[in-house]
Amino acid sequence: MIHPKDEGNIPIAKEVLEAYGGFSVIDPERVDLLKHPQFVDVPWKYVNVKAGDCLFIPRGYWHLVTSGGNKNLAVSLLFGRIDNFEPHNCDSTNVDAKMHLTEVGMVWTYDGFGIQTMGNNSPFELNETIHEMCIENLQSRITVEYIMEFLMEELQSEDVRNIVFKEWVDSYEEYVRNAAIQYVTILGDTDQKGYVTCDKVKSLPLDQLKELAQLMSMDPGNTEELEYYSISQKDITNLFIDVLESEISANQLISVEELSNEYLRIGGTEQGALTIVSMLDVNSDNIISKKELLENMNQVVSMYGRIQVFGNGAIMNGVEFDFANRQTNEIPDADEYQKDEL
Repeated sequence: MIHPKDEGNIPIAKEVLEAYGGFSVIDPERVDLLKHPQFVDVPWKYVNVKAGDCLFIPRGYWHLVTSGGNKNLAVSLLFGRIDNFEPHNCDSTNVDAKMHLTEVGMVWTYDGFGIQTMGNNSPFELNETIHEMCIENLQSRITVEYIMEFLMEELQSEDVRNIVFKEWVDSYEEYVRNAAIQYVTILGDTDQKGYVTCDKVKSLPLDQLKELAQLMSMDPGNTEELEYYSISQKDITNLFIDVLESEISANQLISVEELSNEYLRIGGTEQGALTIVSMLDVNSDNIISKKELLENMNQVVSMYGRIQVFGNGAIMNGVEFDFANRQTNEIPDADEYQKDEL
């Protein structure tokens, strides 16, 4: 464990997108002090956690976790980004040692689907943001237009239009407007008036705040649609091309099981495989013909390579866009192979 005050001497990986955390480029098992001489001045602590132990890692601490020996199970609980920890009542608090984790009050839980993220948005921080909006807004209400302006600023709209969306400006503005309408509706605009009064948002329940936090989340890992972001259109197109050119489809037929296995191989999930199969296996006979694949693969490919927008960049089709350096690239064309075959 390394104290955050020593971060200046840690060689940190440069990331195009805004990181909620970060990682170091050093090999912790074999630190190259010739390449990273400043790391020699970094003090660190070693902690050996045994069965029944609990380790609290304060905010900002750099840490490496390794497990050895027999199989073991560890549980991580991510708290809000606490600046100070006050242990004054830890010894006197009466806690039932037999209490299950399912009985402990958690804001967010991990359902085991896909890749685990570094945490969801804090609904409590979002609640503070909403109250600040009311203080700043002299009309004592939050409107769709106000939220649109807020989202445009949050999502670096001008850069997104110029670099990512290119000529799709209208669709992006429509996307932001729809998000703003959803935002105000969740806040309480059930009559679709286009606004909600500040009195109505003074004491929002946790479930309502969580719904807002999910709407505002820029991390697709917090949803069950992660694979549609992490798998690029090029990846899914290449999968179909490989299947079409392989012995699997030599007889013009592809089994649902074989296609599903190929999809899992590139990092997809079983649920995602079921979705693909339902779109390709038009006659539901558990066999996908070459004709079915060629006629429907474009519809499947269009679901992937979705845009992830961050504070200073975006990812589309697995390619990072750096707003500061104005980096662009060509979006993979999913139609070429289909045109040749048809």
